[in-house]
Amino acid sequence: MAKGKTSSNRTVAVANRKGGCCKTTTVGALASGLTQQGYKVLAVDMDPQGNLTDWAGFDTEDKDTVYEVIMQRSPVNETIVHLDRYDLLPADAALANVEAELANVQGREYRLREALEPIASEYDFIVIDTPPNLGLLTIQSFAAAADGVVVTTDAGSFATKGMRDLAESLSMTRKYINPNARVIGILLTKFNPRWNTMKTMKEVTEKFSEYFDAPLYQTFIRQSVGVMTAQLESIDIYDMDKSIGAVSDYQSFVKEFINNITK
Repeated sequence: MAKGKTSSNRTVAVANRKGGCCKTTTVGALASGLTQQGYKVLAVDMDPQGNLTDWAGFDTEDKDTVYEVIMQRSPVNETIVHLDRYDLLPADAALANVEAELANVQGREYRLREALEPIASEYDFIVIDTPPNLGLLTIQSFAAAADGVVVTTDAGSFATKGMRDLAESLSMTRKYINPNARVIGILLTKFNPRWNTMKTMKEVTEKFSEYFDAPLYQTFIRQSVGVMTAQLESIDIYDMDKSIGAVSDYQSFVKEFINNITK
């Protein structure tokens, strides 16, 4: 049993208003890192781009995915893929059809949460990768995130409007769907402390922290071409050269995440 191991399941979503902010990288690194710490983890790919699924090297052709689970065509326990480190509920482009197909269905916001309920107790952590928009799939993810939302940002990509939109979406979800839909931490990514412009970037991110009334993680993630290569080649981030800064950054983040969420 890992030190500080949770006594019950924790479910979190990782989100950003737009792409390119290491959201999927963070989900993969968090899921694998938590597993290394002795936790049993399920990663849920809720992005129709299926980047997390591709990174895991899972081919969804002729396989059921989270789309079939949400549409109640496949049981979740038969759809989960067991990888070397963590388990995965995969996704592909079919997931984009959910919004239209459930447009007039009552309770559509709860579909993911309801689908995960039968297996939640089997995991210490469930980590959900959300799409880079605030549509139904993201709302479903927020509804399922009983322990809150981690926001990844490189600051420059997160305009004031985007920040406001995400805050409003979480506020509405918290009011009507899930009272725990709140930001529990903000992770600064693509950070290079040697660049002068990064000082401004960090100051902007600190304003995000104040805006969401959520802590800014002390750990920041340095920009890394190596991580991008690992994703393209379906290599787990912790199987990479340990001298790559982003690898040690994510190891530190995982420890900080555990410390914060298990207090």
